[in-house]
Amino acid sequence: MLNLEEFRSIELPEEGVLMKDWSGDLTKPLVSVLCNTYNHARYIEDALRGFLIQKTNFPFEVIVHDDASLDETKDIVLRYVNRYPRVIKLIAQKENQYSKGIKPTTLSFPFSQGAFIALCEGDDFWIDEYKLQKQVVLLKQREEVAICVHSCHALEPSGRIVECYISSPQSIEFDAQDVASKLGQYAPTASYVMRRSVVETIPEWFNKTAVGDFYWELNGSTIGKGHYIKDVMSVYRLGAIGSWSSNFSKDFTSTILRNSSNWLEDLDRVENEPRFSRLDVSKRRSLHCYYIALARILDGDYCRYRQSIELSFKIFPGLSKAQVSLFYARRVPFFSRLLAKKIIKK
Repeated sequence: MLNLEEFRSIELPEEGVLMKDWSGDLTKPLVSVLCNTYNHARYIEDALRGFLIQKTNFPFEVIVHDDASLDETKDIVLRYVNRYPRVIKLIAQKENQYSKGIKPTTLSFPFSQGAFIALCEGDDFWIDEYKLQKQVVLLKQREEVAICVHSCHALEPSGRIVECYISSPQSIEFDAQDVASKLGQYAPTASYVMRRSVVETIPEWFNKTAVGDFYWELNGSTIGKGHYIKDVMSVYRLGAIGSWSSNFSKDFTSTILRNSSNWLEDLDRVENEPRFSRLDVSKRRSLHCYYIALARILDGDYCRYRQSIELSFKIFPGLSKAQVSLFYARRVPFFSRLLAKKIIKK
């Protein structure tokens, strides 16, 4: 299991040492790492450290997009820019763009040069020094693969480290239906290394989506194959300040209603998009109807709770034991609410 103290004690190479094994035109990076950050002063150095321990035989660049952070994130990044001016670039917004409905990756991507694009949010980080090398070698050898992902650790706010996003105990290929059928993300965002074409062909409505990660996975495994590496090579930080998971916990039921309603709109877009139209997204649609039912019973909205849980069951019966239990308890409001509270505590 990961030892954070050991990771943070690794001596970072000077820029010349980092670049010493690079071949080809050093002014034209093969990989562009896009790191989106906002109020990540507590975490951004772990992300930068993960980039700078990478050992590759090709040039790469790191583009940090700071979305008008209100803390010291920008100042911390600038210190690294001064130390690694040929590797790290900073894009600093004066006004927060995410609040305007603009996905940060669409803002940082135009500044990139790489044939391959890697993603890592400012509160996540890489822990395998050969992560990029492994994924890029695979993408270069396998032209049919458009997106390469891997497993990760999860870092809880308590400091406890657990494994997550273990899609398979073995390295495997996956396709768009595998992504569509999985109830959560197929893989962690910090694991993505994609061909440039995956970003270039993302649908125009991408900025309207509730959560963007799913669409990188979906688009990548639609225009080509997806490949999952079983190696654990990154860390996903749970409940980080400024993250979706921390915002989710502030107002549980209203956040569920808003997020799942947005997801249902997104799934309509998926079904109406020609390249995705053959995919079966019923399992995901049923899941978000179930989430909405859960929020409504907790809020005491019994009528719409019944409508939502019945719709969830109709779309995909047997989604989970919790869904089935709420469906059969739907005519008894008091028991349904007790059941919902029990489900939430788990």
